[in-house]
Amino acid sequence: ISGFTVRYFNESEVVDLYDFSCLNGWTMGNIAFAPTDAVKFWHALLVSKTLLTPESMRVMMNFSTLGGWSAGMQYGAGVMKTSLDAAVAGFNSCKHPLCICKAGHCRLNATQVGHLGADWGSSMPLNGYIPQLGAAVAVSLTSVFRGMNTSLTEHENSKLFGTLECGFLQTLYQQKFPGFPDLKCGPLGAYEAGTDSSFIV
Repeated sequence: ISGFTVRYFNESEVVDLYDFSCLNGWTMGNIAFAPTDAVKFWHALLVSKTLLTPESMRVMMNFSTLGGWSAGMQYGAGVMKTSLDAAVAGFNSCKHPLCICKAGHCRLNATQVGHLGADWGSSMPLNGYIPQLGAAVAVSLTSVFRGMNTSLTEHENSKLFGTLECGFLQTLYQQKFPGFPDLKCGPLGAYEAGTDSSFIV
């Protein structure tokens, strides 16, 4: 994202990743591609359904709940199903099926079918198809997981991406469903990443 600075650049902290593999992944089926290509892939796979046979699609979309370090994750044959959770502003401001409300407090009811990913220099923490929108999406960053390739900590990265994801989803929902209420996204402008750092929007 242009227009952001995290802290003053310190050349002595730079690590040359030339000899590192970007294929250091969890299941080793990694791919490195641009967000525009990711969107084309997810659309062909999950909307037009032109990449796999119906039987292969059934196998791929048979989700199981994983345990261990990924406890609770819904995983199929190469795809994840994740909830895109965000609080909705206002009291009883959104109705089912777009939201789930309890005692007047509503949350976005959205799911992503796709695959999150990260390597040493980049990440795609929003990467797949959102059935509720009928849209394939992909957001690529210079790493949001565990502070790789960034001066932010893991917590700061997580907070930053949560705010960006929320704003992105709000924009998509308000375009698709005119009158859709705002989501409760945190502010970026006053975010402090440490004593010598801040975001500049």
